[in-house]
Amino acid sequence: MANDLKGHGISISISTVATLIPVLAISWLFVKPALVQSIGEAVADDFDDKITEKTAPIQSAFRVLLLSDINRLKRNIARLEFKRDADDDYKSSDAVRLADYKIELDAYDEAYDDLKAK
Repeated sequence: MANDLKGHGISISISTVATLIPVLAISWLFVKPALVQSIGEAVADDFDDKITEKTAPIQSAFRVLLLSDINRLKRNIARLEFKRDADDDYKSSDAVRLADYKIELDAYDEAYDDLKAK
């Protein structure tokens, strides 16, 4: 009788393990995507922080360079506008150059605003 109980216990144990294997496999199919997604998000956030930290000096340098170019363009525009308003020697080439400076200034202003927003 003890032998029968021992055999029956082994049979139940094997049956339990055999049942747990597919249950765990199916559970893993549901748990794995959530686990991978949470790890992926954590790694992505860490990378974003590192990239922001490492590129901050470069962004600052670009801002300084853009401001320098913006100020240069503003001085050139002011010089040509003064020439237009005060002098009869204003030529069509000066008007083209003034328009080019204004277009370039708009582009630099937009680039500076985009860089400031980041």
